[in-house]
Formats: sequence, C-alpha cells, structure tokens
Amino acid sequence: NRDLETRWGERIIDIDILFYDNQLISLPNLVVPHKFMHERAFVLVPMLEIAPDFVHPFFHKTIENLYKDLKHPEDVFLYGTV
Repeated sequence: NRDLETRWGERIIDIDILFYDNQLISLPNLVVPHKFMHERAFVLVPMLEIAPDFVHPFFHKTIENLYKDLKHPEDVFLYGTV
C-alpha cells in the first residue's frame, strides 16, 4: 500500500511530539499528545524516570498508571535496573 509506505517508510526526519504541556492539539498534520504513546513501553519507560506523575491530558492517568495498563509491554528497561 503506497500510503503506508509514505507514512511509515523512509523519511529525512521523524519527530514525535509526545506532549506540549497539558494541551490537546488536533490538526490535520499534528496530534498532541502523540496518538499511540500510551501503548508503547519504549516511550513510557524513559518518561517514568523523568515524570512518572505527569498526567496525560486526554486519558487523565499518570505516566506510571499508563505503563501499568500496558497490555503488551515490550522488554524495555531503564539502564542499570535489570
């Protein structure tokens, strides 16, 4: 599918904006908070170190609770914790 190749294929740069304070932004080319960050351990684990009590402005859950709610956590750990 050409659309998926364009969206998920090679890019010069890919910047994911996870949060912008506690704002909810929904524009054609920008959604903040990131749509899928709450499903990804590789995003949540580092956030646990810097802001475990930050509340997701859409789900109204802390980063720690979002991590605990993961259905399929990948094997992602903070360096030195395993």
